[in-house]
Amino acid sequence: MSNQKTISRDESAETIRHSFSKVAWFYDFWGKLTESKAQDKVWEYADIRNGDTVLEVAVGTGLLFKKIVEINKEGYSTGVDLSPDMIAQARKSLQGNSDNDNYTLKIES
Repeated sequence: MSNQKTISRDESAETIRHSFSKVAWFYDFWGKLTESKAQDKVWEYADIRNGDTVLEVAVGTGLLFKKIVEINKEGYSTGVDLSPDMIAQARKSLQGNSDNDNYTLKIES
């Protein structure tokens, strides 16, 4: 007998977009308080190096993506997210990198 459980979510992409639109304005603050240790581990495991091709899915406000773009100046990085508000926050955080053409941010539907 297996003890495995399947957890399913029935939220639509539209529901997810709406939910993250409500929190986009304070998500960086919340993320720094609650996710910094996890982000450090992700960064360590990813082992991103200058010249890589990188895809970050669920880029959110771009906390990690900004770091990826700064490290990966000779490579190319793509960030995708369902929420236009999260992508807008990520674009704001990357405004200082506007002269770089080594990244793209996309809203996926």
